[in-house]
Amino acid sequence: MAELESIHELYEIRKRLQDHYNKFGSTPNYKTFPEIYRKIVNGTFSQFGIECWLDLLTYAGIFPKYRSKWKGFGGLERAKEEALSYFEKTGKVPRAHTPGFSRIASPIYNGYWKEFNVRSWIDFLEFCGLPHPQSSDNEALRLGEAIQDFIALEHKLGRIPSIDEMPRLFNLINKGVWIKFGIFNWNDFVFWAKSTFYSGIR
Repeated sequence: MAELESIHELYEIRKRLQDHYNKFGSTPNYKTFPEIYRKIVNGTFSQFGIECWLDLLTYAGIFPKYRSKWKGFGGLERAKEEALSYFEKTGKVPRAHTPGFSRIASPIYNGYWKEFNVRSWIDFLEFCGLPHPQSSDNEALRLGEAIQDFIALEHKLGRIPSIDEMPRLFNLINKGVWIKFGIFNWNDFVFWAKSTFYSGIR
C-alpha cells in the first residue's frame, strides 16, 4: 500500500515539474522545490531508482543539457561500456532511471547521438546489443503490445493510467513476465512505456 501511495505521489510530482518546465521554459531546480528534494534525500523514492534530482528529472521526461564528456562517438562508447558493465554485474538491463544512468539518458534525449541513430533509450539498448521491447522474441512482442495499450489509454485519459485501470497488465508485471527487461514493478513498466514512445518536452 505504501508503494502504491509513493507511485501516485511521484505522478503528482512529475506533473508539477512538467508544468513548471512548460510555464517557464527552464529546467526545474531542486532549490525551487525543497520539499520534493527533501523526500529524495530521505530516500522516499529510492525503491523506484530515484536517488538524486537528476533521476527525478529523468522520470519527469525533462533532460537538461549535460557535460560535453558525453558528446560524439567517444561519449556514446563510454556510455555503452557502462551499460554493458552494469548488465554483466547484475544480469539486469539498465533503465533510464537506474541509479547512475540518468546522466546517460540526458545526452540521448538532448540529441547528442542522433547522428549515430541513437535517439531514444531503446535505440541506446540496441546499440549496446542489450534486450529491449522491440526484440523479436514473444515476450518482447507481448511487452510492445502492452506498452501500446498503455499509451493509448494514457492519451484517452489525458494522464498516466493507474494500476486499477489496467489490472491484467499489473498482474503480468507481478508475475515477472518481463523481468529480463528490468521490469519488476508498475513503475518500471511506466518508465519503459515513456522511454519507448517518448515524444519529448521541448
